[in-house]
Amino acid sequence: MDNQSGKIQRAIICLLLLVGGATGLKDVKIKVPDMVRSGDDALLSCNYDLESASLYAIKWYRGDVEFYRYLPKEAPSHTVFPVQGIKVDISKSDNHDVTLVNVSRELTGRYKCEVSADAPSFHTAIKEAPMEVVDVPETNPTIVAERQRLPAGETLRANCTSGPSRPAPVIKWTLNGNHTRADVVIQFCPRLTD
Repeated sequence: MDNQSGKIQRAIICLLLLVGGATGLKDVKIKVPDMVRSGDDALLSCNYDLESASLYAIKWYRGDVEFYRYLPKEAPSHTVFPVQGIKVDISKSDNHDVTLVNVSRELTGRYKCEVSADAPSFHTAIKEAPMEVVDVPETNPTIVAERQRLPAGETLRANCTSGPSRPAPVIKWTLNGNHTRADVVIQFCPRLTD
């Protein structure tokens, strides 16, 4: 019986070594821009270490909806799935990067990269990160003062207005290069327009 249990122990150790060494995928990292201007392109990157394993697939998702797949052993290796608002530049997309063209506010959300090693392990790892698409004002803010000239010590009454944007801009006042005190500035709630 001792000989039999020794064989079983050796078999278990060999199996653990095989399974432990078969993962082949580690250090998966995703890089997604925190913020992108509406109308710009966005480069999403997924880096990984397959060790000695081969790549089976890279899949990209917005939320839980797949929009891009890279399978190196298939021809063509790229597949783009129709997802409203998402346009992929195939010429700038590969097994690490995917380029989204002319992004819009609707593409704000969480993006996931799924990396799968090839047989025998098919080990899979998923990383995700948020991206916000912002609409910036098309023009500079305008300042309208109640009076153009003031004697020293007089109170200045002025209004600073920014063009439409999402999220609302943060406006800070300076006077002669110095930031004004918060208690002398009246903040009006942003008015949102569609």
